[in-house]
Amino acid sequence: MRATRRRDLDQRSEKLETEIRDADTTRLAMENRLAGLLREAGCAAESGLDVAEARSAESAKIRGELERIERELLLEGEGMTLDNLEREAAGVDGDALPPEIDRLGREIEEFERQSGDLREELGQEQKELDLLTGIDTAAQAAERAQEILAGLREDVDRYARLRLASTVLHQEIDRYRADNQAPVLRRAGDLFTGLTLSRYQGLQTDFDKDDEPVLAALRDDGRKVRVEGMSDGTRDQLYLALRLATLERYLAHAEPLPFIVDDILINFDDERSEATLKVLAGLAAKTQVILFTHHARLRDLAAGLENGAEVFVRELG
Repeated sequence: MRATRRRDLDQRSEKLETEIRDADTTRLAMENRLAGLLREAGCAAESGLDVAEARSAESAKIRGELERIERELLLEGEGMTLDNLEREAAGVDGDALPPEIDRLGREIEEFERQSGDLREELGQEQKELDLLTGIDTAAQAAERAQEILAGLREDVDRYARLRLASTVLHQEIDRYRADNQAPVLRRAGDLFTGLTLSRYQGLQTDFDKDDEPVLAALRDDGRKVRVEGMSDGTRDQLYLALRLATLERYLAHAEPLPFIVDDILINFDDERSEATLKVLAGLAAKTQVILFTHHARLRDLAAGLENGAEVFVRELG
């Protein structure tokens, strides 16, 4: 009995040792696999895998979108390569794009109208052709139909070229807007935050129900507020922030001109008025700022500005 029990215990011990070795081997393989994944993802710890996976998914999404756009460009490009399309777009003057697009749009509408008229004329000719019984008349009608079809082909070819040109021009406008409007919008957002005493945290581009871009401000609680949802005073501050940001960008490339404003703080309380006066005092380091007002409190606030701002108060008789 003891010998049999001894053998059973030895066999169970050997089995457990085998299972432990197998588990160690499996664990080691999993650790090696995890280390390989961390190296591949460029992560120092397992916590970074989720971020790496999100980046990979976003990268795949962006690549898919780029491939879709490239397919659309090649489809609209009438056999042109992407390099050729990029060279054509690079030679386009961004400032001339809006009027050129308007002109092309009018031409496209005119060609569409003419195409509709020609199709209607072709239909009438076809009806007449069906009613004709004389060989000569039928041949003349068929010839006329062929002429109309040839004219339609020319119109369709021109329409396709105009549509491609319109697509390229729209893309160039988007690029021009991103290069020139984005810095102004960011600066206007910073100024708007200061003018509103941080009640708003910046400006963003939003889209209306027709998918058209509109301006929206970001509240300190994260909510977006469009212009129509703002108070009169906040709208005045937004308009002033946009004007100042545009002026600063202009002054970076041109000779300074005086900035003259008349009672722009009429809808501001004392705190916002003081914040606005500080912004104007900062602008005065780049160009002359002249503020007209008939409110004595604004005169006192301006005279009491600190930080070495040079403010000169003059009373007009």
